[in-house]
Amino acid sequence: KDIVAHLGTPDFWRLRLGIGHPGDRDAVVDYVLHKPSREDAELIEKSIDVSIGALPLLLAGEFEAAMLKLHTKK
Repeated sequence: KDIVAHLGTPDFWRLRLGIGHPGDRDAVVDYVLHKPSREDAELIEKSIDVSIGALPLLLAGEFEAAMLKLHTKK
C-alpha cells in the first residue's frame, strides 16, 4: 500500500519472493518477522541472483521473456 501511495498508481512490476510457510497459521507473523535460517537465507540469495539475471530483459521491455526466465526451473 505504501508503494502504491508513493507512486500514485498500482500499475508497476514487482518481484515477489516466497519464503515458505511455518505450517501453523498462528505462527506466520513470527515466522515472517524473524531472521531466516541459514538454508532459507541461501535460497533467498539464490532467488535474488536469478532475479538480477532477468533485469536486462525487463529493462529491454521483454517482460514475457523475463517472466519465463524467472519461472523456469533448471
